[in-house]
Amino acid sequence: MSSKDRSLLILKYSLYSSGILLLFSFLSPVLGIGMGLIQNLLFVVVGAEIALCCAEYKKRTDEALNYKGAFLIGWQMSFVIGLINAFVVLLAIYLLGKENFTAEIAKYKSIFMSQGITDESTIDESIKIIANPWFLFCVTIVFYSGIGFFLSTIIAFFAKTATTNK
Repeated sequence: MSSKDRSLLILKYSLYSSGILLLFSFLSPVLGIGMGLIQNLLFVVVGAEIALCCAEYKKRTDEALNYKGAFLIGWQMSFVIGLINAFVVLLAIYLLGKENFTAEIAKYKSIFMSQGITDESTIDESIKIIANPWFLFCVTIVFYSGIGFFLSTIIAFFAKTATTNK
């Protein structure tokens, strides 16, 4: 399988995963689904898509898929999923308006106060950092890459095939 075909395969499954996750994220307020369920769904969807991508890779190629190859497929997929979702978050923030988004984040001051932070200026500075769209962009990519690292480590054990001598 050429490098281009492999990249297209990874992009295909990354788009599937992102579509499913974004659909549930947008529907969660309508359906009354909590963030805990969405986060669990994230693990299931990303893990399943990594496994399906590795299975299709093995099916479309005559090459054996070793641990490193399966791991890299999963990690690359999760990075692309992170990029897609980060751009959607960035777009949503700019469509909502940065001021409106910052005001929305400011509603969560009680979380800071419950952790023992009572200094109002410290809370406001923290909110400014968290509400920065580019900070959230980077955090989203790192978050999905971390999940992908964890899932790829596990899934690569099951997705690898024995090397064959031809």
